[in-house]
Amino acid sequence: MTPPDAALIVRAASLYLPVSVACGLGVTRARRAADRRLAAAVVAGLVWQLVALLAVNQVAVAQGWWQFRTAGGAVAGMPVDLWLGWTVLWGAVPVLLSADRLAVVAVGLVAGDFIVMPRLGAVIDLAPRWILGELLAVAVALLPGTVLAWLTVHGVRPAWRATLQLLAFAGVTGYLVPSLAFAVVGGDWHRLVTRPRWQLVVAAVIVAPVASMAVQAVMEFAAHGGTPLPLDPPSTLVTTGPYAYVANPMQLGGTVLLAAWGLVLEQPGVIAATVVAALFSAGYAAWSEHTELSARFGEDWGRYRTGVRLWVPRWRPYVGQPAVVYAGTSCDPCSEVGRFLTRRHRRRLDVLAAETSGRPMVRITYVRGVEQATGVAAVGRALEHVHLGWAALSWVARVPGVEAALQVVADVAGAGPLAAPIGGRAAPEPPGGAAVPGLRGSSVPARPAERCRTGRTGRSGRGVRSRRRRGTRGAGRPACDWW
Repeated sequence: MTPPDAALIVRAASLYLPVSVACGLGVTRARRAADRRLAAAVVAGLVWQLVALLAVNQVAVAQGWWQFRTAGGAVAGMPVDLWLGWTVLWGAVPVLLSADRLAVVAVGLVAGDFIVMPRLGAVIDLAPRWILGELLAVAVALLPGTVLAWLTVHGVRPAWRATLQLLAFAGVTGYLVPSLAFAVVGGDWHRLVTRPRWQLVVAAVIVAPVASMAVQAVMEFAAHGGTPLPLDPPSTLVTTGPYAYVANPMQLGGTVLLAAWGLVLEQPGVIAATVVAALFSAGYAAWSEHTELSARFGEDWGRYRTGVRLWVPRWRPYVGQPAVVYAGTSCDPCSEVGRFLTRRHRRRLDVLAAETSGRPMVRITYVRGVEQATGVAAVGRALEHVHLGWAALSWVARVPGVEAALQVVADVAGAGPLAAPIGGRAAPEPPGGAAVPGLRGSSVPARPAERCRTGRTGRSGRGVRSRRRRGTRGAGRPACDWW
């Protein structure tokens, strides 16, 4: 057998054997029972492996751990058939073979790699340190992908599932799509390296609110037990966070980021992919989503869509469930935040003194139903009730890592937790509002803040809203101000 024939056989087997095994296992599982979670695990595993294995092989080739002996039909230096076959073998076969014994299957796959790879000399040259590349592939691709599949098929740890999916889809947008574009229309990452640094900084600042919106949308799904994957959705209708402003924050964010990335790379293929993705999202994806959500949530979904557009954000939020922010009057930073919020036009957000709360508190606290946030997160949640500008700022501030850093800064600046909890029992409220100790001339009205914006006039004959804009204090302060 000539070397070209051997290479052709190896490449064909590397693709068709894993695909055949996966299809056979999929048909067998489908005959037993249609399992949506299993399908979600397969899709999640495939997406993870597509990105991770391509990146690992690009690093391995650059480090000289191995080289491919093929010409043409490659993406980022890796033959497409080997890439897709490896992706199916590590992304789909394990969960289809045994979703309950993924660890055992993963160990078997690693052992198989150590046996098979030295025998693929027709398509790959292994350097003495090729094991480093294999270990990197296991650490970056196989283990995280297996964990994601296991979590998905068992429906546990939604925050972990959502985080891994977020990383996978970020890899698709930032790495996989440009790599495919380079392979099809030409180009490389050179333009990114040679661009002036200030241009990259400006681009990052411009897209930061959009990227933060997408991240917060993923976090909202995780908080409701779901993930961005359509096969692994939340069990309840999500209308909070970015969803209070736009119905498709993840798709909108991904489209804008992909377009911006194409402009930064000056890559027409990426921009073309953006157009295709936007058309798909606005067409079939929107129709499919509307059909499913209408069937699942009925009038709630219809009411929400009546007030919130798919692609164009609202300026004021759509708020279904009212919320409360508790700010301690004995805490100067907290009380200042409370005063700031009462001067804003809020949607269904009450600002109350923490001393009147029925639960003990040591930080400013945001409560909506069973949801609770404290500190920087509470302020961010409250700002979502004002308008899109403040909401976008809060999304940036609440990105994981950024929020933790801001909380440390706030604590150092004097907005740390109180030494002793306040509140813990509801204070008696006299008719017309309860006096809030510690703030001069302030009151907590019995009626909700929304009723203060109905345009009713006070004794002076002027509207409540106009009086709020004056920012008057003490006896002249309108009754709808909490402080």
